[in-house]
Amino acid sequence: MNQSRLPDPKANPHPTEVEAQPSDNVIVRVESREGYAMDIGRYLHGIESWRVDGISGDAPVVEWWPMPEPGTGTMI
Repeated sequence: MNQSRLPDPKANPHPTEVEAQPSDNVIVRVESREGYAMDIGRYLHGIESWRVDGISGDAPVVEWWPMPEPGTGTMI
């Protein structure tokens, strides 16, 4: 796994987040028993660990992407 770059810590963390130093939410691809899945996650710099929605504990993140900017997607 290439760990060349992690998401930057959140610029304005809530007082309860200061110790964990989370990143902003990002889109992640995680490895699971069923293969791969996409979800929303954040990297906790304070404990060097990924947290992903719907997965308890350290998540097996394979790669990540920044969240899209509002208004830049394709509308249906």
